[in-house]
This record gives sequence, structure tokens and C-alpha cells, in this order.
Amino acid sequence: MSAGGALVTTGGLSSAPNAAAGTDPAAGSSTTSSAPTVQLIGTSTELRFDISRLPRVDQYEGMLTAAGEKSSTDLPSDVKTVIYYLRSDGTASGSSSANSEVSTTGYGRGLMRGEMDRAVVLWAEANGDTQALYSSAQMLAEEVVGLSFEYFDGTEWYTEWDSTSSGSLPRAIRIWLAIQPTYALDEQGLAASLAGKPPPQQEVYFVVTLPSAGLVPPTTDSEAATATTGGTP
Repeated sequence: MSAGGALVTTGGLSSAPNAAAGTDPAAGSSTTSSAPTVQLIGTSTELRFDISRLPRVDQYEGMLTAAGEKSSTDLPSDVKTVIYYLRSDGTASGSSSANSEVSTTGYGRGLMRGEMDRAVVLWAEANGDTQALYSSAQMLAEEVVGLSFEYFDGTEWYTEWDSTSSGSLPRAIRIWLAIQPTYALDEQGLAASLAGKPPPQQEVYFVVTLPSAGLVPPTTDSEAATATTGGTP
């Protein structure tokens, strides 16, 4: 699943979640552990992250409304916030985000993708508009009927991730898709479709690695012994 851009990262990611600025007594200088600039927030049913890429020429056309006035819905920018989610079953058909509801169960109809300038999204959310990013969503694949995400920190898989609180990106993201094909059916599937029976679902798993994510520090023998005995090495 390509977002059409690169994840925004900084030179160094904090190896410990919620790391705060502190002073190193040995070095005698102040050291600061900063959270990554990229924002990646995900649940089991939707994924939101920042990307960096130059705006396309056609994106500048969206700066003006039909009346020739400046539009505040989105701006051409090299930093965008992207969201992927599944539309719920109760949503009316169509390729736009109008009246679309986000599936909270992982099952629905239609894979959606939204993209908006990060500053516009943050400004809208700071003013109480939490649906701004969803309003930009467009249909990617109507045949997708199931979607879920899992996030790997190097040792365990999680169903939620928030880089603003953990201070780092996941090492990998595992994505599950359930697809109900509506075209390119074989003879058996076509016959079942003509008889009013939906073709069987196809399930796909794939893993997206994030090479820029912080590495999990290895556990030394002394640390393992301390964790086991509860004493000091």
C-alpha cells in the first residue's frame, strides 16, 4: 500500500518512549531526547501518518474556490497527513467521503484514503474539527471488505500505536485485507455470481517495514540476570 511519498523522519529517534530532557552527570552537559517529527497514529482499524513529497501542479488548483476565493480546506504542501480506513457497511455507495462512516469493527465495504496538509489538519483539530482529514478521503478499492493493522516494536505486536506518546515509530506494520472480488472471476465464481451468490472472500497478509524506526536495544547477560533475580548485577 503506497502512500505516494516518504515518511517524514528526523536524524535520531528516541529509543525510550516518553523520554524527557535530562543532564548527564558524567558528561556534565545537558542531553535532550526528542520525539520523532513524524506522527504515526494507528489502531486496529485505521492508520494515520505523515509523508513528505513535493506537491503536484494540479494540487495548486485547489487553492481557489469556484468563486475565485482562497480555500482553507487544503493547501499545497510538502508535508501531508494521510489516513487509511475501511468504510462501514451502512454507508451509501460512491467514491467520495460524503456521508461515509468509518468502520470500527474491521469489516465493511471499501478501502478509503484521505490526504491533507498537516498544518491544516492540526489547525482544524485544535479548533474542534476532528473530521477534517476524513472529509478528504476517496475510494481506493470497493472490493475490500476487511482491514486490520498491527504494529511491531521489535519484540511484540500491538493493535495500537501512537508515536507522539511512545517517541518512536514501529519497526513494522502488518496489514490484513479481506477482498470480495467483483471482476476477473473464474468460471465457478462467475456462475455463482450469476446465481446470486457472492464469490468467496480472499484474505491477504503483508508486512511493511520501516527502516528509519529506532532499534530496540539488545538485552545484555547482566540485564537478563537482573530481570530474573530482581537484584543488581
